[in-house]
Amino acid sequence: MDWQKKTVVVTGGASFIGSALVDELVARGARVRVVDNLSSGKLENLESSQKTGKVEFIQADLLEPGMADRAVQGMDIVFHLAADHGGRGYVDLHQAACATNLTLDGLVFQACSRAKVRKVVYASSGCVYPNYLQTNPSEVLYLTEDRSAHPMTPIICMAGPNSWLR
Repeated sequence: MDWQKKTVVVTGGASFIGSALVDELVARGARVRVVDNLSSGKLENLESSQKTGKVEFIQADLLEPGMADRAVQGMDIVFHLAADHGGRGYVDLHQAACATNLTLDGLVFQACSRAKVRKVVYASSGCVYPNYLQTNPSEVLYLTEDRSAHPMTPIICMAGPNSWLR
């Protein structure tokens, strides 16, 4: 892909993983817009990329009305990494935050559809694996579309007290 002509937004782009992605996109010549509320990301993570003049930083909450639309307007590709996150056990202890992530995802995906964004890359966690695929902790598992659950199928991340994830 010729990144020289691409405009890209990275939601959550000031995070550890997001900023590494921004660095790589800039190195490949893309023009990058980073949208981050800095709840866990840090501006320092973007310092080297911002010096190139190819990074636009917007400190904003994508849950605010209209912000997702403004964030993706005019973009070719969206890397959606923004989320309220934690570690193992987070799903059990922070159900409201996880529900907020569903809202956030919906807003970003709808905004991308309205803006006719050509490609959306979505980062998630092991919680997207259907429960029946999470029964063997010794199996190395790569999720492919044919193995994923229907979007409306309830999936409970196996991070509870009896889980092998602990």
